[in-house]
Parts: sequence; C-alpha cells; structure tokens
Amino acid sequence: MKSRNLVILLSLVGLLSAAPSARAQGDAKGSQDHPLITRMPGYYIDGYTVEEFAAFDPTVIGGKEVHDTGDASGRDG
Repeated sequence: MKSRNLVILLSLVGLLSAAPSARAQGDAKGSQDHPLITRMPGYYIDGYTVEEFAAFDPTVIGGKEVHDTGDASGRDG
C-alpha cells in the first residue's frame, strides 16, 4: 500500500513539474528585449504597444499629484 502511494505521489510531482514547460510560450510577434536589459529566465513577452507619445499619471500615496507629459520644458526643476 505504501509503495502504491509513493508511485502515485511521484507521478503527480512529475506531472506538476512538467506543467510549466508545457505552457511555455514564445514572445509576441515583432517584440524584442531592450538591448540594455537582460530578461529573467522563464519570462516571455505576452503583449506590447509602441507609442510615439504617452502621458503618465503615477499614483503617489501621501504625495503631490504629478502629471508627466514627457516634455522636459514643463517640469519643475
């Protein structure tokens, strides 16, 4: 009985350890890593967008509201 349980346990462990490699995916078509940043092993690019310009409003808890338009002329300095 113990050997049967051991076989079942080892089988389950084997199946679960193979699951990440079974769902491994490639990068989104046309995507690429930044040349200065190394990708962590096991990660892939699922989706991305390329924008010429985008504003960004970060959420800062307890800080002042910030609106960054990407234009250096409007920043405090």
